[in-house]
Amino acid sequence: MRSRVLPRREVLRMHSHQMPQGRAGKLRLDFNENTVGCSPAVRTALRKLSREEISVYPEYESTRRRMAKYFGVSPAETILNNGVDDGLKLIFDCFVEPRTSVFLVEPTFDMYRM
Repeated sequence: MRSRVLPRREVLRMHSHQMPQGRAGKLRLDFNENTVGCSPAVRTALRKLSREEISVYPEYESTRRRMAKYFGVSPAETILNNGVDDGLKLIFDCFVEPRTSVFLVEPTFDMYRM
């Protein structure tokens, strides 16, 4: 007999996200879309990257050192994470004790609830 690992019940009850239709040519800020196109400087920088460089995440420590130098801080004062949600989770996991009340402002953008 094979056992299966299933997602939590709450996840199974979730509805899939339905992308709105009929909005071509309209400003769609709710999807955080770039309204002015890619910066020429970014396009130039991307052309200089190899296929491997553009398809993988950069090495963590060398990226931290470069960012620290750019911002004029120590690498020990920097941290890289996987986006804002991950960064906020990391902050709360590190600094907020269990059963502590925290005041949060409701986001002004959609977040997927689980």
